Amino acid sequence: MELPGLRSSKNITLFFTCINSYFPSIQCANDEARSIVIEYIKAGTILTVYDSPGGSKDDDYTVIKIVEDIDSPVIIQSFEQSGDFGSYKVEFHEKNGLDGKVSRFEMFSF
Repeated sequence: MELPGLRSSKNITLFFTCINSYFPSIQCANDEARSIVIEYIKAGTILTVYDSPGGSKDDDYTVIKIVEDIDSPVIIQSFEQSGDFGSYKVEFHEKNGLDGKVSRFEMFSF
């Protein structure tokens, strides 16, 4: 899937859609994701991507906190960034790089 505004010629490799906050649809190949498109996700949701298949925090991981409802597609172009982006915040915890090495995805909603 090519989306306008993506700075790379590579395709988005992780898609996340949350419908009614209860039925997530996740499409992702192991050790391929470098970016994510999120949509239809409620404030209070936390998405975490890990380098570790078991979700260990001894390796790279990124936490994405949704602070405002997101109803249209938002592109996060890299998991290797931290910052406040208005409707969401990203916290990257670096060891040796995460882009292209994602092995686990978790979602929690409060």
